[in-house]
Amino acid sequence: MKRTGSFGVFGSVSAGALFTGGLLSIPAFLLQEDVRLKALQTACYLVLTLLCRRKVKILPPVIAFLSILGMNLLTPYGRVVASVFGLTITEGALIQGLQKALTLVGLVYLSRLSIREDLQLPGRFGQVIGNTFYYFEHLMEDWKRAGGTGVFSRLDNLLTRLETLDTAGQIKRTEKNRLLSDMVFVVLFAGCNWAAFGYYAV
Repeated sequence: MKRTGSFGVFGSVSAGALFTGGLLSIPAFLLQEDVRLKALQTACYLVLTLLCRRKVKILPPVIAFLSILGMNLLTPYGRVVASVFGLTITEGALIQGLQKALTLVGLVYLSRLSIREDLQLPGRFGQVIGNTFYYFEHLMEDWKRAGGTGVFSRLDNLLTRLETLDTAGQIKRTEKNRLLSDMVFVVLFAGCNWAAFGYYAV
């Protein structure tokens, strides 16, 4: 993905859309019970934060991660999986410790990714939400009339039609492109997090 402006890979996405995507993703991340998927989500938040050229402090989250994990290992329960320097490591304590530690670290990087210095609420946030639903409504209404031989070609036709919407002359063409990028980001970012949660839940 091409870097844009001073905000890295998401330079073309507004601060309101970043905040919205992060906010909608929090429940899916918190409810995630698969340690592997939660670790993958946390790693993605970290990488995306770095790609957005945000300052990241690694040491404090690492210390917090090890501290939470260590405290949980001190109260063993479940099947014994290993013994290190006299400390008995059990499966239940290990999984619970990883869950708590990954939740804390993941939320730190998710908030770092989602909250940008140019975020302004509620004005821009409200505009992003309103126009997201506006475009979504047109997507739903025009889906059957879009034509195309497959899902991707039909979606391409729909996005092309959205480019011509005037919204009663209140939104300039340059702003429409920005709002469309915002909508795509929110749907994809939050959708991926909820898909990860749904994959485990199913």
